[in-house]
Amino acid sequence: MVTLCELLFGDGLSFDAASIQVAPINAHLTYPGVTARLRVISGPSQVTLQLDVSFGNVITLAPVKLFFPPLLLDERVAVTVYPLETVITEKFAALVELGALTTRMKDIGDLPMILTTEPFQAAAVAEAPTRSLAARATLQEQVPIILGAEFAANPALTARWQHYLRRTGLTAPAYREVMMLLRAFYDPLLLEGQRAGQ
Repeated sequence: MVTLCELLFGDGLSFDAASIQVAPINAHLTYPGVTARLRVISGPSQVTLQLDVSFGNVITLAPVKLFFPPLLLDERVAVTVYPLETVITEKFAALVELGALTTRMKDIGDLPMILTTEPFQAAAVAEAPTRSLAARATLQEQVPIILGAEFAANPALTARWQHYLRRTGLTAPAYREVMMLLRAFYDPLLLEGQRAGQ
């Protein structure tokens, strides 16, 4: 990370390597990670940048390269990212793993947005959840709980979702509606396959 901070792009931003602070996160989960914070400076202004990094995610399909158009730079920027099939799977698998304890409201918000606006490879979408849940040692039996009516009506999660929407100013469906959408998407992929194996 120190090496990255020393790279110069001519965009007016500098990253203070001396301010880097790293701490473990989710050490009790199958996929631990680290969170890193550092100071970013642009002229007289400065903000704290936070990066959360996890390890061991199962990637379904190969990583893809996205090109971002030039804004402050003269050339576009190429970034290697997870394919969308992996993105939605990891977000959903984390929800299954954490259950009602989850505070990852952004993941819950990202899922319906991605599912309703992006195309997917059907075979990969069907395969990815099973692989990811297995890698997390998360039981398939937990999936019906997450997709059930009681979880969709959970008062604590509903309150967290409403707080998240107020804090971010985002416009999104009610928590219950989001969970109904997830059920409509994942039920055929996971629950039906599970029933077929019984």
